[in-house]
Amino acid sequence: MMLAPYAAYILMGLLLAYVGMPLHKKLTKHISGGFSAGAIIILTVLAAVIPVGLMAGKVVTDAQDVLEDSQNLGIDFDPIERELESLTGRDYEIDDGVERITQRATSWITGSLSGIIGFASGLAIGLTMMFFSMFYGLKDGKRVKSWTKSLDIMPQDIQEELYRKTGRTTMAVVKGHVIVAIAQGIITGIGLWLAGVPNIGFWTLAMIFLGFIPLVGTMLVWVPASAWLVLTAQIPQAAFLVAWGLIVVGAVDNVLRPYLVDEEVNVHPIYVLFGVIGGISAFGIIGLFLGPVIFGVSKNLLQVYAEKYDAL
Repeated sequence: MMLAPYAAYILMGLLLAYVGMPLHKKLTKHISGGFSAGAIIILTVLAAVIPVGLMAGKVVTDAQDVLEDSQNLGIDFDPIERELESLTGRDYEIDDGVERITQRATSWITGSLSGIIGFASGLAIGLTMMFFSMFYGLKDGKRVKSWTKSLDIMPQDIQEELYRKTGRTTMAVVKGHVIVAIAQGIITGIGLWLAGVPNIGFWTLAMIFLGFIPLVGTMLVWVPASAWLVLTAQIPQAAFLVAWGLIVVGAVDNVLRPYLVDEEVNVHPIYVLFGVIGGISAFGIIGLFLGPVIFGVSKNLLQVYAEKYDAL
């Protein structure tokens, strides 16, 4: 009960410790385990804080611009309204409808800000627990692994098989889905910038998070952006963005993911999709990372049990 509110941060710290373990093993050849763990945490913080800090101001500005631009999309609805009136005989005011929808969306976003501010205090405590978990996960990882094995009643060969599959699945999810999501978001953002779509910082950040959703991912941004370019009579730019999304962004998924993920690790997209949705529901935004890992571990547990059932 005491740890439940911070379970996501603790699990995230252990996941980061696992990802950083190869570097930790190399560093401990030259410095102590404590110094190595501390150095990796500092590198992790710098790797996260510096890019976020550089983008934060731009993203906030772009988010404000998005809300302002949504009040005036720059689209002439008069021809569309006249065509609808000639077909149905009814009057249409598309501008008024768009404005009402935008006002509702703006009110919802504004109302959510108070919850975000309240979340900040808990975030500070959670991050502290996350880095403590990461530190001791790195420093005492071998001891923790031995301790968990001593509590497990499964036969040793099944234990080893489960740990092996779990480790490979965890790394496959981190490399094959986290890195690919970040790469897709950034590359799609470049395409939006080349096509002349405004507010690139905001949309790039949004696409990095959407990149965790298999199959559709960044399409949820660049497809509507292409439609917006068509409606604003920017046909060449729209054609370019569609080609960029299908060819360049598609190549990131088709080329980079197989390169990063061991072919023997079978992490089906459905596990990632369920993990992302369920992870966000259970752990909030951190569930984007934890959900697919936990779902993959559960799948491995069932698979090892089924394969070794006779041995039990």
